[in-house]
Amino acid sequence: MKKWPLITLGFCLSLLLCSDCSRTPSSNSGSFSFAVFGDSQPEDFRIQQTKMFKRILAEIKKRKPDFVIALGDLIAGYQYNEPELRRMWSEYSKAVRVLEPIPLYGVPGNHDIFDEMSGRLWDQYMGRASRFYSVVRKNNAFIFLDSETQADAAAGLQVDWLKGELRKQRGRDHIFVVIHKPVFQPLINGKRKELSRSDDAGQKDRADFLDILGKNGVTAVFAGHVHIYDKEVRNGVLQYISGGMGERSKEVDQNKSFTHYLWVTVEGKAFHVEVVRPDLRNFREETRKVNAPHVIEDFESDDSANSWETWWHKVVRGEAVAAPGGGSGRAYRLDYDLSQYAWPQLTIGLDPLQEWIGAKALSFDLYLPSESAPAKPLDLYVQMSSQAKDGFVSSIQQPKPGWNHFRLPFSENRWDWFRGDDSERRTNVAVQIREISPVGWLEFILAAPDRPETGSIYLDNIRIE
Repeated sequence: MKKWPLITLGFCLSLLLCSDCSRTPSSNSGSFSFAVFGDSQPEDFRIQQTKMFKRILAEIKKRKPDFVIALGDLIAGYQYNEPELRRMWSEYSKAVRVLEPIPLYGVPGNHDIFDEMSGRLWDQYMGRASRFYSVVRKNNAFIFLDSETQADAAAGLQVDWLKGELRKQRGRDHIFVVIHKPVFQPLINGKRKELSRSDDAGQKDRADFLDILGKNGVTAVFAGHVHIYDKEVRNGVLQYISGGMGERSKEVDQNKSFTHYLWVTVEGKAFHVEVVRPDLRNFREETRKVNAPHVIEDFESDDSANSWETWWHKVVRGEAVAAPGGGSGRAYRLDYDLSQYAWPQLTIGLDPLQEWIGAKALSFDLYLPSESAPAKPLDLYVQMSSQAKDGFVSSIQQPKPGWNHFRLPFSENRWDWFRGDDSERRTNVAVQIREISPVGWLEFILAAPDRPETGSIYLDNIRIE
């Protein structure tokens, strides 16, 4: 199986703040507009789509495009448990329903199709008998390609179909190609990523693929995969990369990686591409240093099971409910069956990421129903970690039935540092927390191997001080 390399990129900020225009003589074929977004997948196998993604979809709907194009990597994917993968697709389908009745076209990304089972689910949820197809809008052809199934789009049966489709669409005002992985590698901080030796075999296929597009009148290519915005012409092919709808990765050039989508207006033989940056309108709350007690806000809940993360086993269930036992507001509830899964885990993603430099302690309230009190003590671990999954973990004493308040000072010798497989005891976490800040996740993990109990715990008033 040939694979295109994962690419990370950089760019000049001054170019990003402008709209991109391509102009040729006008025709009378009519005007229309469409939105393009890419790589909206949540990180770390999360099931729910992000609030940012949902808000941008609502904004796109208000602008009333003629249709919308998704450039792939729509779900977190890479989950080999089919029920879990179906939940991811169900959450995506629910999120994009806000666009109805505006048509939504898409191509698969590597997070969407990565084996036979995931391909079958793509076909079911996206409603496409074929993973490459074409659509005509007002004398403009849109050719959608699959860069993920069996071999990359630069070789094989799909290229034969593409050649015939390009011949068929000659004479259109525009031919736009839509694909997940870019057809050529863009610049990263002024340099292009070197191909690995194992990837050299596919280099000629990609060069031939680019040549096919350049010689057959393709106006522009829209691609994703790389979590940046980029525009470049090579061998006569204009390529836009728009991978700006998901959670940003630290590894890319900061000038090129930002939240965005594309708004494209076609007027006959002219077209105009606007790079829309909601983050410049204070769309998302800024990450901030903590100088005072800060409450980690409860997730918005749709009152359904698994309204946030419960890893990794389907018998673990979590949801947001009314706080029990005289508590106020809502609380997180984690249901568990230790005979089925010995390490039930509740992961709370922090949105936005939290700068905890200067923080002194983590505190929370835990409610244990009397009917759930185990015969033998349970171990509960509290873990805080960065996007890179480095972090600190501590254990707490056995909670009593009813509400318990826990305060875990960062100055105490109770925190273990972990990075990959490495673990050591750290004594001054208040200073060393800068190594993982900003903090992306809080995790509460029950540890009770070889136990038969079932029960629930509730968490509320989670804060740092």
